[in-house]
Amino acid sequence: MGVTQLDDVVYVVCDKCSAVRKYSATTHERLMPDIDVPGLRDPKDITACEQTSCVYVASSECVWRMSSEGRDVARWLTTPQSGRQFSPHTLSVTASRLLVTSYAPNELMLFDRDGVEIRRVSLPEGKAPYHGVESPTGAFVVVHSDTQLKQWQVSEVTTDGRVLRQFSESLSWPDHIAVDSLGNVFVADTGNRQILLLDAQLVVCHVIIDEHLLNKQEPRRLCYLKHSGQLLVGSGNSVATFDLLQVSQVSQLITHGIFQKNYLQIWFRLLDIFAIPLYHLRLHRQHMMQPIAADKVTFQGFSECLLGTTTSLAETTCPVEMLLSVVYFTVIGTGMGWVQKLLS
Repeated sequence: MGVTQLDDVVYVVCDKCSAVRKYSATTHERLMPDIDVPGLRDPKDITACEQTSCVYVASSECVWRMSSEGRDVARWLTTPQSGRQFSPHTLSVTASRLLVTSYAPNELMLFDRDGVEIRRVSLPEGKAPYHGVESPTGAFVVVHSDTQLKQWQVSEVTTDGRVLRQFSESLSWPDHIAVDSLGNVFVADTGNRQILLLDAQLVVCHVIIDEHLLNKQEPRRLCYLKHSGQLLVGSGNSVATFDLLQVSQVSQLITHGIFQKNYLQIWFRLLDIFAIPLYHLRLHRQHMMQPIAADKVTFQGFSECLLGTTTSLAETTCPVEMLLSVVYFTVIGTGMGWVQKLLS
C-alpha cells in the first residue's frame, strides 16, 4: 500500500485497485469521491509535490499524474526520450523534481516538473535499486540489493553512480526509505518488521518503530512530513501515522557536537539497556486505516507512548515538554562528555 500527503489530504493506493483513495489528515475520515484512474493496474507507489500540487502514481508500465483535486488524470511518463525500456517501481519528490526507480533497467531516473529527463544514475554492477531519494547534499540515497555479497544495503551515491558510503547491517528486504532535512534516513526494514533511523553518514543505526508498534505488519512504503515530523507507514493492508516528536531536536544536538560521535555506540547501548529510545522521547501511533472492502475503510484510533504514559489523539506536545526533552538530552550529552574526558 502506497501513501503520501499533500496539504491536509492523505492519498493511498492499494494493490489491484484502479483508484486513489483520499483521507483527511486531521479527522482521518475518508474523502469521497475517490480519484478514478482508468487503465491503472497494479499501482506500485505514490508521491506528491507541493510546488506543482500534483500527485504521481507509479504502475508497471508508466507514471500517472493528476492534480491534488483529482482532475487532469493522465499517463505522464511512458517511454523516456531515450527510448529505452521503462518499468517504474517507486517514486520520490524533491522540490519539483521526480525521481523514479525503475526495475528495467535497474536505474534511477530524474525528471523535471515538465517530465523532461534530467539524468540517469546507474549503480555499480550487481546492485539493483528498490527505492531512491535525493539527499540534502544533492546526492542520492538508495536502498538496493547486492547480488555479489547477497545482502541488502542502503547507499549514498553520486550523480554519476559512485558509492560514497553504505550501510548493510542486518537488513531484510528493505522496500522504502525517506530522509529528513538533516539527511537522516528512515528505512522500512520490511523483512524485520521495523523502521530504522540512520544518521546522515549511514553509520549510526537505531530502531525507532518495532514490530509491536507496527502491529506485526510489514512496512512497505514511507512518507516523512518534514513540517510536522510525522511518518506515514503503508503496509500490506493498512496505513499508520506516527509522530516522531524529537527527531529533529536530537539530530541537531548530535550535529552540533553535544553527543561525541566516537561514543555514540556506547550511548546507544546504555539506552537499549534502560529501554530509552534515542531519537524520540514520545512516539505516537495515531491511527490505522484498514481496508475491509474496496469501498469501506475502518479506523482504529489509538496512541502509544514508549515511556509508558498514554495521551489522547487530540493532545499535542507543549513547549514545556519540548524544553524538558532538550534539557534531558543536554544533561545526558554533558555526562557522556565527562565520561569521554575520564576515559581519555
